[in-house]
Amino acid sequence: MSSTPPSTTPSAAGGAARERIAAPEPIASSPTMPGTIRDASERVVPPSVTPGTIRDASERVVPSSVTPGTICDASERVVPSSVTPGTICDASERVAPPPSMSRSTSNASEHSAPFPVTPVSIREARERIAPFIRHTPLEPSPALSRRLGARVFLKLECLQVTGSFKPRISFNKLLSVDEVTRARGAVASTAGGHGIGLSHAARTLGVPVELFLPRTADARKVEVMRGNGARLHFFDSVPAAREAAQAYAREHQRLFVSAYNDPAVIAGGGTVGLEVLDDLPEVDLTVVGIGGGGLISGMGVAMKDRNPRMRLWGVQPEVSPVLAEWLRHGRPVPVESRPSIADGLGAQPEPDTLTLPLARRYVDRVLRVSEADIQDAMAWLLEEHQLVVEPSGAATVAALLRHPPEGFRDVAVVITGRNISRARYVHLLGERLTAASL
Repeated sequence: MSSTPPSTTPSAAGGAARERIAAPEPIASSPTMPGTIRDASERVVPPSVTPGTIRDASERVVPSSVTPGTICDASERVVPSSVTPGTICDASERVAPPPSMSRSTSNASEHSAPFPVTPVSIREARERIAPFIRHTPLEPSPALSRRLGARVFLKLECLQVTGSFKPRISFNKLLSVDEVTRARGAVASTAGGHGIGLSHAARTLGVPVELFLPRTADARKVEVMRGNGARLHFFDSVPAAREAAQAYAREHQRLFVSAYNDPAVIAGGGTVGLEVLDDLPEVDLTVVGIGGGGLISGMGVAMKDRNPRMRLWGVQPEVSPVLAEWLRHGRPVPVESRPSIADGLGAQPEPDTLTLPLARRYVDRVLRVSEADIQDAMAWLLEEHQLVVEPSGAATVAALLRHPPEGFRDVAVVITGRNISRARYVHLLGERLTAASL
């Protein structure tokens, strides 16, 4: 690994990446004989390719030893037929695609057709919420760049209005419904961050809002939600709060706003990906925290439509790896889970969540980090970037410090939020705040 990283200035043109992704060379100009097979791009397929031969997503011919139905992983290697769809294939935890995903095309937008979230709906979301949110900075990280031997950039959603990406999803949801629905009011369950974003959007648009929280919610987040005019209800756990919120919304005919399991919410999160591509079109790896999976799913739809060869990695706490385990097995399975200091990544998603099939399609790998890793990353961000970041926002940096990726040139790391009380921040970092080096 090189000790001197490339220049850390995003290229507006994105030319370097496009040069690396060379177009497939056309077959030599021999005349096309009757019965010659053509592929979807209208190129002539060599006569050695027999009907039914499988092609992978890059339009290369897969060896004849690969039988129909064999799964290929995200790196285009052939995975043994004993590996079932959705299983994470190797030690690097790549996620195999779902069985419905065709390998006959490399255009990710075609794969999104069966889903309620599309590149078009994400672009519409961007226009809808533009008056209310910021295009956040993509800041170079010289220290991470030196460490990884690549250009590394931090997508600072911690500098978004309210201190996290959450207003994107709440504004898009509220603006997607009619005025009569908004006037009846909105309801949500939250560990804190979603409630801040929703209460801010609701106050801005004049929408009444009621929030259902666990009693363990961060005191600073609770204070901000109250300051935004939300009515708060407290419960013993996040699942209990969600169940109560859904029941209340049904009984009182209010709009329930999920933090992840809703097409408009997922599309709002996808707008983060559009901004990354605007500022760094040549990005070849994006790293995103996973809670319920809404943000990473939306970013996957948006980014792989324009840059299908980009890799998308998720991050979850070791103590709360629900979606990571579901992706590893290809379906919802029982997962032993404990509360994490990264409460925004500790979701307990519904088994039928929209985000699971989307994540199976677009997420290439899931990394897991310990609580200590997250605390170290919080201290590292304070030291190297002078950023106060909440645990959920620091998890992505924790993952790169613990699992340094290789073979990438342009890496974007999403820092999702900064909403944490001073007392909790000092308590979590402890001696790390006075340590001589990190």
